[in-house]
Amino acid sequence: MASPASAPLAAEFLAAWQGDPQRAPEASALEPVLERLIGQARAAHPEVAFSPAASARALAATVAGEAHPVATLEIVHGVDFLLARAVLEGDRAATRALDQLVTLAAATAMRVDSNQAFIDEVAQQLRERLLVGSRDGGPRLHEYRGRGALLAWARVIAVRLAVNAKSVPHAAEESLGPEALHPAETRDPERRLLSEAQSGLLQRAFASALGALAPDERMLLRYHLIDQLNFEQMAVLFGSHRSTISRRVAQVRERLLEETRRALQESLGVPSTEVSSLLRVAPAHLDPSLVGLLRES
Repeated sequence: MASPASAPLAAEFLAAWQGDPQRAPEASALEPVLERLIGQARAAHPEVAFSPAASARALAATVAGEAHPVATLEIVHGVDFLLARAVLEGDRAATRALDQLVTLAAATAMRVDSNQAFIDEVAQQLRERLLVGSRDGGPRLHEYRGRGALLAWARVIAVRLAVNAKSVPHAAEESLGPEALHPAETRDPERRLLSEAQSGLLQRAFASALGALAPDERMLLRYHLIDQLNFEQMAVLFGSHRSTISRRVAQVRERLLEETRRALQESLGVPSTEVSSLLRVAPAHLDPSLVGLLRES
């Protein structure tokens, strides 16, 4: 293992590590990855004063909950993540770079309204949302963990702002909760009184089913359940049609049900008819469980 003297970035990383001590990576594996990420950030933004020590500590924070932190660092968008951290630390050059990115991201709002004044307004709102926050929370830039490109992440926020600005009230659409997978007549209180063991079994099967969905399928669920976007708003976000989004959500719902049934059958080792019986009495509390699982995924 490399000594602290020969691995200064790894030493900073490990000093800031707040994850499971058993998962703390070796300094010898860390040092070259940290050097590469910080070096790439400096090369991309030479005008930004990236502090090697602060950068290593920030990277430690963003992978603290990961089972394999070094492997996760390998796929982190280090240039974008470290730029975002420099902005939050008040670096003026980093803030100017972010302003350019905000302009590019806000241009996505032309899908909603091509008027330049509207796009400028979305850009201003996006800048405030990233750097200041809203009544519901602080700067959104704190939430960026480098798991995707910063521009793509900002574009999603920009489109949501644009859609919200143009939204008109719509009739309530069907909730995409697990109870919506079952016939209405099975949702009476008596049929929902499952044993604790059955309830736990359903929870685990549902988590397994959600994990089996493709990333874009989970994203559809997140937009619909967590962000509370209706089909028309989601259509704008995906550059698609409302009917197409409605159809895709229905397909994801069906796939979620099938994956849940498969997971239950594997864990129970019983005929599919018995699994279907258990699914028909799935408790209503699986709906908030789905929201919690989506937030974690």
